[in-house]
Amino acid sequence: QKDKVRGFFPSTATSVGLLNAYTGSRFFTLKVNVLETLVAALVPFDKEMPFKTFTDTVLFESLGIVVSRGSARLAGLSQDYDATIFEENETGLSTQMKAAGLLIAYSDATQMIGIKR
Repeated sequence: QKDKVRGFFPSTATSVGLLNAYTGSRFFTLKVNVLETLVAALVPFDKEMPFKTFTDTVLFESLGIVVSRGSARLAGLSQDYDATIFEENETGLSTQMKAAGLLIAYSDATQMIGIKR
């Protein structure tokens, strides 16, 4: 019984796209299903939110997820880790969100998060 309960979280987290694999070396990830759910749940209906606000306020302050250089600084990680790691994470996240239709990049380098209904 304990093994079934112990395996519930990793199995469920992998199924929804929060973990990378069912077995072996696992780490947290934010796949498209998770990103769509987070944006739908946390960005006001038919509104847009700046990408920086999404990474620093929604992901970090609300959920404790460190993605960007700004959230790494807020978490006190910027002195222990090379900031380029977080910049690469931020770029990867914005690319993934843009491909999923969750991010719009404007010509003035402004990036906005939202779901158009």
